[in-house]
Amino acid sequence: MLKHLFSPIRIGSMELKNRIVLPPMTVGYGVPEGTVSEKHRDYYEARAEGGAGLIITEAAAVHAQRKYGMFPLGLYEDDQIRSWNELAEATHRHGAKLAVQLMDPGPESIMMLTGIQPVGPSPVIGRGLFRDVPRELSIGEIEAIVEDFAEATRRAKEAGLDAVQIHAAHGYALVGSFMSPFFNKRTDKYGGSLEGRLRLLLEIIEAVQDKVGKDFPIIVRMSGDERRTGGRTLQETQFIARILVEAGVDALEVSGGTIPTVFWAVVAPSGTPLGLNTDFSKAIKEVVDIPVISVGRINTPRVAEFILETGRADMVSMGRALHADPELPNKAAAGEFDDITP
Repeated sequence: MLKHLFSPIRIGSMELKNRIVLPPMTVGYGVPEGTVSEKHRDYYEARAEGGAGLIITEAAAVHAQRKYGMFPLGLYEDDQIRSWNELAEATHRHGAKLAVQLMDPGPESIMMLTGIQPVGPSPVIGRGLFRDVPRELSIGEIEAIVEDFAEATRRAKEAGLDAVQIHAAHGYALVGSFMSPFFNKRTDKYGGSLEGRLRLLLEIIEAVQDKVGKDFPIIVRMSGDERRTGGRTLQETQFIARILVEAGVDALEVSGGTIPTVFWAVVAPSGTPLGLNTDFSKAIKEVVDIPVISVGRINTPRVAEFILETGRADMVSMGRALHADPELPNKAAAGEFDDITP
């Protein structure tokens, strides 16, 4: 019945048994060391056992002094590799592939927790709680951050993970804010034109490939449209997507909106349209030849199948659906739709 949802697909060198993705969601199981806790491991293994094809963990920090929240996952020290290896083995036991989302929070660092002023492309903030004015990064600091991402990817590969995802969405965190014309007001090579705003992400991709080779898959999460005045439009994103493919990106996960101004479009509540970002993913799919993943209010297997069958995406991220019922894929494959916890 769900022939598209349960058909295999490749992301670069990685073959997936189906097209169901657990996207990154912070679940609150972090520990001070930044390692994968036992609760984290159990959580992700349950979704792997439940049948998801690809597990993408919540955001992992790439630097010890720039963390997302209180106790985020981390890949900034070699001592953290072992716990990630244990997670990889746990998910692989059930035939799932494992990726980690890499994120430098940049402007989203909370100074009251870290004691360190946030950094960003420019001293610009959006409206929102705890948003301190970020300090503009120097070119030397940007170059060091690029190396942080490359080293974090090396650790992920050494731990046995199958891919990395770079968070570049929602005008959010470091890479996303560099890409957004609303937050990036720089006049040097990392700002100004669209190509300038994209430079940081392209340098990260190049550094990652130099570190781990071009056969280790890179996924980029990005907003199809930032849905705000002064933000990036869908047409610009289509243009960027073509550049990212040329740079060697293996898949794109397409979201929408910005944080905090258009947060309803990032984590869409009940009452908003199902698959609210599928127009964006479809438009991007039309201009690239790599898998495009759509995310946002895809909450039942039948909705997911419709999105794939009608060419709106190649894969679907089902975050809250898999949070509610980790067995959703197995139940859907067996036709047990009424037994799925909504």
